[in-house]
Amino acid sequence: MQQLSLLIDTDSYAGNFERPMFYYITGMSDRPYEEPTWFEYADLHEEAQAAAVAAGIDFEDLLEARPHEHDGMYWDAFVEIAPTPGYLNNGSGLCYKDTPVNSKKRKSLFPAYQSVKIFLSREPTKKELKYMKERALGFCGLPKKCTWDQRPLILGFRVETELTTITSRSV
Repeated sequence: MQQLSLLIDTDSYAGNFERPMFYYITGMSDRPYEEPTWFEYADLHEEAQAAAVAAGIDFEDLLEARPHEHDGMYWDAFVEIAPTPGYLNNGSGLCYKDTPVNSKKRKSLFPAYQSVKIFLSREPTKKELKYMKERALGFCGLPKKCTWDQRPLILGFRVETELTTITSRSV
């Protein structure tokens, strides 16, 4: 079984902005069949829907909801946070680039969740990838809407393929 995702690597903890960024990129709620859960971003949601339609992008065909768990609660979601390659976390929120000096301390460091992971149902076209990258970069330039709001620096984009192999044997 193959699962594809678009990952947006940033310089900040992605749990502070993954849903608003997703709204801005796709114009969709982060959960199937629901309106956006952050009302501060309702205008981003509406503007993003119009932009996707104008660009001819059909996110309902491109995105895939997957089971998601957070603090013992379960739901289907289109987006989550993910570890960022090359970055480590000290367990108290401070992130470090994985350098030879820091790698010696690796036993006391953890993955840094600075990436936004958007679940895809298929390989995106060049047009779809270009659109999503432009929208992600545009999100970073938006004015803040709340005191706790963050606008990260984007470090890069990746398409990730997860392969699940199922084997069985007679017993």
